[in-house]
Amino acid sequence: MNKKNLTIKNLTANLPERGKIKIGKKGELKTSKSGNEFRLPQKLDHFLITTMERGNDDNFLIDKHIHDTLLADKKYSPDGKTITRIPILLLFNNIELNFQTQYSCFSGKTMVCSGDGETALRLNKKDGRDEIECPCNRLDPEYKGTPNDPKCKINGVLSVFISCTKNVGGAWKFRTTSFNTVVGITSTLAFFQRISGGHLAGIPFNMVINPKTVITPGTQKTQTIFVVGIEYDGSITDLQQKSLQIAGSQAEFKVQIEGIETEARKQIAAASEISDDEIDDYVDEFNPDEAIEELKKDGKKVDVSTGEITDDGTGKALPEIEDTEKEIPALKAPGKKSQPATKQTKQEKSGNVSTKPEKEPQSPPTDESSTEKQVNGEKKSESEPKGKSEPKGTQKKIPDMF
Repeated sequence: MNKKNLTIKNLTANLPERGKIKIGKKGELKTSKSGNEFRLPQKLDHFLITTMERGNDDNFLIDKHIHDTLLADKKYSPDGKTITRIPILLLFNNIELNFQTQYSCFSGKTMVCSGDGETALRLNKKDGRDEIECPCNRLDPEYKGTPNDPKCKINGVLSVFISCTKNVGGAWKFRTTSFNTVVGITSTLAFFQRISGGHLAGIPFNMVINPKTVITPGTQKTQTIFVVGIEYDGSITDLQQKSLQIAGSQAEFKVQIEGIETEARKQIAAASEISDDEIDDYVDEFNPDEAIEELKKDGKKVDVSTGEITDDGTGKALPEIEDTEKEIPALKAPGKKSQPATKQTKQEKSGNVSTKPEKEPQSPPTDESSTEKQVNGEKKSESEPKGKSEPKGTQKKIPDMF
């Protein structure tokens, strides 16, 4: 009698995650006046490469071997203290397999909607999810979001192999909700794919982090953000020659490679949703709305575009609390235009507006006074250059978060 094959059918194989690449971490645990505990994410200007194990502060532990190796090389750590470049290899030639992207919308720690830019599945109160058009108004840069209709964000997950590791057994994943980072990585991979004849897997690239100055829509405040990208350390000719070498070595395996990528596409598509195991970390790091609400209950004011936290009672900045920043995507719903909301001063609301300019007293900077001053009942941005102001309709740059 033949023994029955007991292998479980229809199990979804997924790319094993060996560690994480991060440019942010959970901040210090805070307790609000009402007794609720919360964390605000801390942004970084460098990379952290972690294991899958957590420390006592609930952050993932640093991969000491990789950090020590990269910190010893000035190419990857110019100051010997922080890592700003990481040598990587991509695992597939297909862009979507290396870098999965989607739009997602969270209410608390529940994903209520996710989409691909054409269609989305939105949670309903009756029987699951409804298919709707994507994008919608929740992706508008100036949409503020409410508890019942939260804001939508772009999401990206880049899977790579770090070249300086000695063992092979999984990938490191970099997660982001930065519009600039998602668009930049996607565009760069498309460029590399074009000049390399379609080859991405096996070519030595570098992950890099660079500063970028952006303007916040509505407030017109300028700020510096840090954007992650991918670079090739060499000329276009060097890249083409390297891709030809790889193509020659893989020629006899071409059919097998195409079959592997086809199967990988099915597996990654089946596991594209954010898993239950990482929902808490994802929300704490990229959607800190609950933490912001706790600060508001304590009389604190949070500028969601810059992350600056101020005390409404005194107007003094609170530098001891780590800041956060909410992503404002660039895409808008088709055919819909939005205008930034105008703010009224108390004098404007009552109709009692002074006709004489008054000198503004010196005071510690707050989230608005640091970039704006009151003149004749109107706000004038100090960050704007002298001379002519930008005409209405000027394309807005997009702020970021890690």
